[in-house]
Amino acid sequence: MDTPFEIGQTYWAPRQHPELITLPCPACKGSCVVTIIYGDEHVSVDCEACGLGYQGSQGIIKEYDLTPNAEPFTIDGVDSLYNGKWTVRSTTGATSDFNDLYKTEAEALAVSAVKCAEQEESNMRSRMHKKNSTKRSTWTVSYHKKCISDLERQITWHTSRINAGKVKKETV
Repeated sequence: MDTPFEIGQTYWAPRQHPELITLPCPACKGSCVVTIIYGDEHVSVDCEACGLGYQGSQGIIKEYDLTPNAEPFTIDGVDSLYNGKWTVRSTTGATSDFNDLYKTEAEALAVSAVKCAEQEESNMRSRMHKKNSTKRSTWTVSYHKKCISDLERQITWHTSRINAGKVKKETV
């Protein structure tokens, strides 16, 4: 069977080097709280954009910054051929689809740069989503204000029932 490559031939594999970076939360700017204007009242609540489950607001978000890179990939053997797609193994033991390898370093770097730009775009969308998370906080404030109002109304009613009993005893 003919292969589109030869054992020992060197190609270039696009790679990205990730670096975990920490940024101030785009919603609370690192303060861990957001202020909601509820009618004419200002209510501060925990920031949900940088909250991590039970840990609560952190004031920061973490994301990966990718640096484009290309690494030489010398074909050492074939791992598989499935549906016309070759999976090859390198002399370092790494595997890759042959279609993801490039003849020149420049081609591989260009592909890697595109993937890094896509990741940066994804990070930006995530930041905007987190910045817009105040909608949840607004709902939370509204929900709890309604619960407080209902409970105050119940307390007033129950208190009036107790006081009504006292008034009947005093008149008897």
